[in-house]
Amino acid sequence: MQYVYEVYSSLWGYGYILLRPRDRYLKTLDGAAGDILLESLGISYMWRWGRLRLPTGQTARSVYSEGNRKSVNKRNSCNVKMYIDGQFEFGEVQFYFLHVVGDGEDETASPYALVSFYGRPDADLLEDSYHTLWACKYMGLADLRVVKVASLLSVVSMQPLPRLPGETEELWFVAEKSGLEDTELTGYVEGGGLMD
Repeated sequence: MQYVYEVYSSLWGYGYILLRPRDRYLKTLDGAAGDILLESLGISYMWRWGRLRLPTGQTARSVYSEGNRKSVNKRNSCNVKMYIDGQFEFGEVQFYFLHVVGDGEDETASPYALVSFYGRPDADLLEDSYHTLWACKYMGLADLRVVKVASLLSVVSMQPLPRLPGETEELWFVAEKSGLEDTELTGYVEGGGLMD
């Protein structure tokens, strides 16, 4: 059985596929993103990728791919659920990239994502909701991190939590696709299918 992949995609192990858009030329990053990449991996330039197909069949987009869209139908699927250091985290993907190490035959590339993390959940709301309402603060550029794409589990929706009178802090709550963890989508390709 052979899978159909989009032209100009980059297939990585365990069902992860980097998808275009991609920078045409190497991009040197400055500001917070450049600082984090230099600190984490010792690089400040790369080709940014806009989308990532997950093993679940979902396509995780990024601020890079969706940020310049003028359409009113702009997608809001840049938020992802991750499993890092033994706990679940949520974040907004800024872009995906490959980090190449070595030269010639020893050259290896690993896919990463630059992610803006959401804070830890409000403990009182989490407890009062029997651990069903994960309400957290969006950290923006204050908590940018480089993560391996293998830690991305699924696409989630982050919705603003309605404020009560007198509340000043804006919180966001997680809405996950129910039952996703119970399914295994093998051979499914969004907008495509299987080839024999």
